Formats: sequence, C-alpha cells, structure tokens
Amino acid sequence: MERRIRHWSEVGILALAYFASARIGLELATVNATVALVWPASGIALAALLLGGPGLWPGILIGLLAAHLSLGTPPAFTLFAIAGNTLEAVLGAWLLRRQGFDPALARLRDVVLLTLFGALAASAVSATLGSLGLLAAGMIATPALPGAWLAWWLGNATGVLLLAPLLLTWGPPRTWRRPLRPTEGVLLVLTLLLASRLVFGHWLTVEDARYPLGFLPFPLLVWAALRFGPGGTALANLILVGTAIWETAIGQGPFVSAAGEDRLFLAWTYLAAWILTGLSLAALLTERQQARQQAEENQALLERRVSERTAELAGTTERLLREMEERTGAERQADFFRELLDHSSDSIFIIDPDSARVIDANRSAWETRGYSRAELLALSIPDLSLTTPDQDAWQELLRRLRQQQHLTLEGQHRTRRDLVFPVELTVELIRRNGMEYVVSIARDISGRKQAETELRLAASVFRDSHEAIMITTTAGRILKVNQAFTEITGYTEAEAVGQTPALLHSDRHDPDFYENLWNTLTHNGQWQGEIWNRRRSGELFPAWENISAVRDESGRQTRYVSIFSDLTEKHLSEQRIYRLAHYDVLTGLPNRALFQERLEQGLLHHRRQRTTMALLFLDLDRFKRVNDSLGHAAGDRLLQIAAGRLAACVRESDTVARLGGDEFTIILEDIGTPEDATGVALKILAALAEPVPVAGHDLFVTTSIGIALYPRDAGDAHTLLRHADAAMYLAKERGRNNWQMFTDAINVAAAERMALESSLRRALEAGELVLEYQPQVELGAGRVVAVEALVRWSSPQRGIVAPSEFIPVAEESGIIVDLGAWVLDTACRQLHEWKTAGLGPVQMAINLSGRQFRDPQLPERVARALERHAIPPGCLELEIAESCVMTDAGESIERLTRLKAMGLHMTVDNFGIAYSSLNHLKRLPIDKLKIDRSFIRDLPEDADAAAIAATIIAMGRSLDLTVVAEGVESEEQLAFLRTRGCTQIQGHYFCPPLPARGCTHFLATRPRLALD
Repeated sequence: MERRIRHWSEVGILALAYFASARIGLELATVNATVALVWPASGIALAALLLGGPGLWPGILIGLLAAHLSLGTPPAFTLFAIAGNTLEAVLGAWLLRRQGFDPALARLRDVVLLTLFGALAASAVSATLGSLGLLAAGMIATPALPGAWLAWWLGNATGVLLLAPLLLTWGPPRTWRRPLRPTEGVLLVLTLLLASRLVFGHWLTVEDARYPLGFLPFPLLVWAALRFGPGGTALANLILVGTAIWETAIGQGPFVSAAGEDRLFLAWTYLAAWILTGLSLAALLTERQQARQQAEENQALLERRVSERTAELAGTTERLLREMEERTGAERQADFFRELLDHSSDSIFIIDPDSARVIDANRSAWETRGYSRAELLALSIPDLSLTTPDQDAWQELLRRLRQQQHLTLEGQHRTRRDLVFPVELTVELIRRNGMEYVVSIARDISGRKQAETELRLAASVFRDSHEAIMITTTAGRILKVNQAFTEITGYTEAEAVGQTPALLHSDRHDPDFYENLWNTLTHNGQWQGEIWNRRRSGELFPAWENISAVRDESGRQTRYVSIFSDLTEKHLSEQRIYRLAHYDVLTGLPNRALFQERLEQGLLHHRRQRTTMALLFLDLDRFKRVNDSLGHAAGDRLLQIAAGRLAACVRESDTVARLGGDEFTIILEDIGTPEDATGVALKILAALAEPVPVAGHDLFVTTSIGIALYPRDAGDAHTLLRHADAAMYLAKERGRNNWQMFTDAINVAAAERMALESSLRRALEAGELVLEYQPQVELGAGRVVAVEALVRWSSPQRGIVAPSEFIPVAEESGIIVDLGAWVLDTACRQLHEWKTAGLGPVQMAINLSGRQFRDPQLPERVARALERHAIPPGCLELEIAESCVMTDAGESIERLTRLKAMGLHMTVDNFGIAYSSLNHLKRLPIDKLKIDRSFIRDLPEDADAAAIAATIIAMGRSLDLTVVAEGVESEEQLAFLRTRGCTQIQGHYFCPPLPARGCTHFLATRPRLALD
C-alpha cells in the first residue's frame, strides 16, 4: 500500500512539474501559439522516466492535459499533442535503457546516446503527431506542415538537452560527482548571470558583433566543466541558454535582428552548439579525471607489491652473498653455492644481462628441462622462455628490471622436447663489484594451475548443476548449498547455512531409516537411495539422494557432500502411466488389465483363506440405442453415471471394472453366502433403474447381470469370467433387467451354443443350407405377387435345425453376413430361372438382419447379385425388421433411401412390436408394412390383436403403403383381413414354404387363387 501511495505521489509531482513547464513552453510558442522555441517539459519527462521508472508515464499525460485544457486548445490538437509527448518520453527512456545509458553523463558515450535517442529520435515522434494535430485542428495549412514539424522537433530536442542533463546529474543516484566547492560555485553562478545579461539583455549593444556576442561566455562554460563536472555544466547551460531563450522570446539579444523563422533557427543552432559543447567537454574532462585517478590507484598498488617482492628477494640474495663472503676461499664459496642451488626444487638461473646467456644454473634447471648442465649453459633465455622469446623481449624485460630492480610475473618455459609448462618467475638485478647479474628463480606451477582449473570446474559444476548440492561438516552442520538446492527446497543459502539436514526431514521415515543411513555413511563413506524431504513451504517431495564422505590426506572424514534431485515429476509421470495402463479413461474405473490382476490376486487370497468370492458380469441393455439416437457424447455420459452408481453399490474392498463398451464386472470379496451376491445384484438393478439425466433427457437404463462364484463354479480366473458371462447372456435371453446365477445347465447351453456355431460354419461351407419359398398373394386379384425366401438347415448330425435356433447364433457370431450373401445370391439365381421359364412377373422378398442392414457394403453386394443374375431391381424386395429400422431412425432413413434409389422395394417386417412413431414411419422410404404374425395368430377372437391389426391396415392405407398379413392360418383370419382392407396375405392357409422345385410347380400350376 505504501509503495502504491508513493508511486502515485511521484506521478502527481511529475504531473505538476509537467503542467508548469508546459505552460511556460506554450507561453514561448511560435507557431500559432502552439510550437515553442524550447519545450522544457520534454526534458523533465525523460529524466523522470529514467530516474523513477516507466510507470510514471501517467504524470506526463495528466500534466499535459491540464496545460492544454487551461489554455483552451482545440480537442483534436490536444489529443495528438498528448499522445506525441507521452510516447516521446516513453520511447526515449526505453531506447536509452537498451543502450546501457548512464544518467551521470560522465562519459562522452552517454552524451551522444542522450542526443541521438533521447533528443533527436524520440522528439521526432512528438513532432510528427503534434504537427498532424495542428493540421487536423485547422491551426496550420498543409504547406506549413514541414516548417511546423521542424520547429516542434527542434523545440522538444532542445528541451531534452537543456533540462534532462540537469535533473539526471543532480538527481539520485549519482555515480560520479565532483567535490563540492560552495564559494567557487556561487561565484560561477553570479558570473554566469552577469555574462548572460550582458550578452542577451540590453545592457551591452554591439551592433556589428551581435552574433559573436553569443559565444562570449564560453570561458565560463569551460570553467563549469573543468571544476564542477556534468552537473555544474548542466546548471551553467540552464542559466545561459535559459536567458538566451527568454530574451529572444521578448525581442532582445543577438538573434532578434533576423527575420521570422531565421531568428528561430539561429537561436536553435546556438542553443544546440552551446549545450552539446558544454556537456561533451564536461564528459571528456570527467572521463579523463576518472582514468587518471584509476591509473594513480593502480600504480600505487603495483609499486607496493613490487616493493614488497623486491625487499623479499633482496634479503634472500644479500643473505646468500653474505654467506659466500664469509667463506674462506673461492673454492669453498663455489661448492657451497652449488650445493645450495642444487638442493632447491625451484630452477635458478644466473644470466648475463647483455647477452641473455645462462651463466650458471642449479640442477633443477637443467634436469626438469631435459638438458645436461653443459647444454643448458650454451643456451640463452629466449631459447628457454616463451615470456621472452627473442632479444627484443629480453631487452624490454631488462629495461623494466633496471627501473624496478625486482619483478614477479608468470610465464611459460619449454623443455628440450618443446613441452611447455607454466612457471612463476622472480627476477632480480644484482650489482656486485661493478658487474650486473640477473637472477631468475622459476617455480613450476603446473600443479597449482591444474588445481586452479579443477577448482574452477568444481565451482562451475557446483554453481550450474541442476541437482541440489549440500556440503556439511561431519557433525551435520550445513556449510554451503548451491542455487539448485534453493530452487528445489525453497531455502536460501543464508537460511540453510548453519542448520542441519533435519531442516528437510519429512516425517515420512522412521528413526531406524535415518540410523541405517548414518551407519552406512560412516562405515562405507557413501549412501544413496530414495528419500522423502520437505520444502520450505511444507510440501513433501521424493528425491534421489547420494551422500559421499570427503576425506583428508590421513583418510579421516572431514566433510559430507549430498547431491539430490527432485523425483516429483518422475513419480507423477509413473502414476499417470500406471493410471493410463490400468484405469478406464472415461469412467475412472479399473480397466481389463487391472481387473484381471485383481481377479488373480483375489483368487489366490480366497484359495489360501478357503473363502468365497463372487464375480458379477454386467451388460447395459440396449445401450447402442442411446449412442445411435443421442450421440456418443450422451452415451459416454451415461456410462460415467452408471459407473458411479455401480461403485456406490459395493464396498471399498470390492472392485468395479469396465471391460469395454457397456460391459462391467464386479469382484465381491469375502461373501458369506450366494445370497450376498444376489443382494448386491438387486441393489444394482434398483440403482440403475433410477432416471439418468443425459443431454436434456431422463433415460431409463436396465442391465443384465450374470453371477459366478468361486470356488463353487470355477477354480481359475478365465473359467470364472466365462461362466459369469454365460449367466449374463441367460439374463438377456430371459427378458433383460434381471440377474442369473451360473448353473451347470448354463454351461451346457453355452457349450451347445458354441457347438452350434461351429456346425453352422461348416454347414455354410458344405452346402447343408437350402432356401424354401412361401408365396405372397394379393387379396383383390387372388394372384401370387411375390415369394419370400426362407433359409432352412438340414444337418446330417442334428437333423432339421429351426431358424429360431441358428439365426440368433449367426447374428451374434457374425456368420449372418456370409449367410445373408449366400441367401441373396441363391434367391436371385432362382428368380432368374423362374423368369427364364416364364413364371412371372413375381418379386423375390429377402430378409435382412440388423447386422446386414448396417453393413456399409450392402448396396454393392445387392448390385453385384442383381447384375450377375440379370435381375431388374424392381423384382427384388428387401425386408427389414421394425426394431432394426427404429434403432437409429435418422441413419436408417439414409440407408433405406440409398437402397430405394437403386430401384429396390423396401418392406418393414414384424411391424407393430417396436413402437414406431407415426412421424418416423411417414419419413421412411418404404413400400410395404408386414404385420407381425403375433397379431394375426389370435384373430379374430383377441380383441386387442384385432384392434392393432385393423389400426396397422388403416395406417398403411393412409400412407399409401401395401400391407401384408403374415401367418394367415384360417378362413376366419382371412375374412377379418379382407373386411379390414388388407392388401396382401402370406401363410399356410394358402401355401406353406416350399422347396425350389415345389414352388416352381406351384407357380406354374396355380398362378391365380380362388379366395372367395
């Protein structure tokens, strides 16, 4: 809240400052009182955004709006001006920040950036929008637009260069500031005021030198730049340039003699030259002073280090010479010197400064470089050192040495085999007995360099690793952590250092876990494994952690390094993969794989415990109708609701699974009696009987349930599931919406069903199937108008198999497709034979099963059969059961329309049992309705059947459809149908189904029947 108040306070201050400066600028306006000679508000706005941030831009907008409203400028011009000046400040600040601009203006680079981006580039935006605003408001004519743009641009740029440096150098933060000199500063200001009045006021008038007078105060500008830096120069610019602007505006000074726009451009040229010269001079002088100061500091540091190193080497050398002088005799002195040098691990060279030749060297010098002593003494330093590879480099080194007496530097030496290694060189110039010697001590620092490289590498790995790294003492106190540690745990280094790893304990592990961890770490020096930690936020997370002990030279453990990575995403991915592999995506229930796993586990458990388990197999009744009529989205929603209700009917220890489609299974654990399972089945039937709200409809769903028990009905998972499935099919056969317990009889029936399916497949291949034909008679004329092809099966093993037995098996197993194709081809061939024999005209009626009707290849199959046997399409009639047509009325209409377009006759078979709506019926492209035989069987005694039959006949006639009564067995039935106006009849009363030869004889001998 305080930050927000402070921010809007700053916005308000900027708005007031901008308002005041804008009023001043507009008072100095030159183009229709709208374009100022200088626009100080631009400098104030740019400095505010650079110092206070871009969030202060509303202050610019508010201040400028207030200024224009107070002056009553036209709205169009006000809008363009506000947009231009606001964008100018925002763009200028953004460009300068991108270029690394330093507001202190202590470098010439920053002055150039301010001029190019802050003044010239940004002001062009304001000038463009402002001049367009003048034109839009009718304040200038189109020919005056370029002049107005240039005047606006120069005025805003001048405002930036005049005000922005003053605010930037005197406002916080100031990275470079000259020492305060109050007295000298006051004197400078008074002098500037006096000089500006003399030059730009009326105090001094020199007619012939009016323009040079403008440069009279230039020495004062140099004074300000030299003594007070950019801040003082900006203040001097404000005094001089401000006076020049004011006096020029009121008609005084050296620029007033010029006419019109010339006076303005002379003034702008002067202002720009004065401001840029002052700021550039101040920046150059500041840069120079900074560089000089830095050089002085570097030189002082270098001198101090050289002095220390020289004193150290001087003491060593003088001590060595003093010991040599104390020897009594040249030979003893030489032996001692040689022994001293040869025992040093450093390479020591005594060098002739003039020739750079090696005068003497110790054993380390020649042995480490692969030379003998004689070979080394024949070489010069450029032969050995890459630091001084030639005489010029040696002479430069010697020059520096004579100035400083002592040098310490790093370089590179080479061996006889041109192997290069790094060395630290301590070089000293010694004068003795009028002679000069150079003593160079070279220490091999390969190990140190390698250690430094390894340390840098280790630091880089520690810093940049994506795994958290924590270093502790052996007592468990945290010494250091990396950035990844902070990112994973939420603890900063300051919060973690000094704590123990218990900071991360999650309470997910018992004390024995941590005791085992520390015992393993203490004895083996390493532990790794998965561990649960706690973040700073309290969130638990799994981690894979590797803890290693760090030992010193003696083998004692001194530190522990723990490296761990966050396994949260890995665990989540594993959970997602497991769920996708074991759970149904739609319902969230276990899928077939998890069901099989739990079923096997349940069987193992109940086998050990000698207890009972039940398996329920459920199939939703007529679920396909929901998909077909309301769409798959509605079907999916129905499955989800059904799954929820199923889960609510069982215990948490039980398993509800979806095997696929509308099939579900339920594993009931530890049931006492079979009645427990049937009780759950009844509960499920009741739960699913409740209305299901889906897609704006209340659906009523039923289910068929099969129950099998372990160990009574099966001892393995496969058999138990198969028996439950068989019981479920029995429930469907017995009217659906019920449960059935598996019995041996069901098993026998299932086996018989499978055997029947196998026999049917063989029968189709072996030609055991035949067609019989039953005529259809037109009541009015008494003539045969069509015959219906009826498939029959005479099995050598089974005898005559009724269609009611094998047709459902063919439908469920898919054999019906091949069987239907055979019926179609055989019937068309027979019809062709009859037509060839002159037994016509007559139509062939063929029944289609639901699977055949939904087969996308059906039209092509029919077309091929008609073409193969030269049958006109009008001679073929396809009969489809009403229940099949009504399953998906829209799709059925589309299929029927396609078949009808081929010229075929279409009949709705078994009409009256599927509750067809009249609306759907009138839309069907059909030719006939065939009344189901169940309504004909009890005519005319059954009043309900009679009413239904009469209604169907009347409805068919109203829709101009032919109505066929199927199953006419008696004269009473015939009389009833004739009086009600039935069109055609079919049944044993006239003719039973006949083999092909018998039907051929019937057609040839009785083409017309006497029905009176």
